[in-house]
Amino acid sequence: MTIGIGALCERGSIAIVACDLRTTFPKSGISSHDYTGKTWDFDVPFSMVACVAGKLALCQRAVDVINNALQRLPRKSPVYAEHIEKIIIKARFETWRDLLTVP
Repeated sequence: MTIGIGALCERGSIAIVACDLRTTFPKSGISSHDYTGKTWDFDVPFSMVACVAGKLALCQRAVDVINNALQRLPRKSPVYAEHIEKIIIKARFETWRDLLTVP
């Protein structure tokens, strides 16, 4: 079981996110070990991280969509929770669309 824990601090300006680092996906061919990171840092001008719960390959697609959308946001404009929410919804949609599309 993977558990993600998070807390907002400093009136919501800082989020602390934690998760375990143990990879255990018996049906994926990845053996159980403690050397696989289950978080991604985003390549954006502010601090942001994603914690993995589930298959790494499925999460990678969502993280890529989120990272690319965040990079396209105007640099000098503030980023609000609604921006992140819409980007996450888009990432979910694109991930499910890719999974359900028959080649």
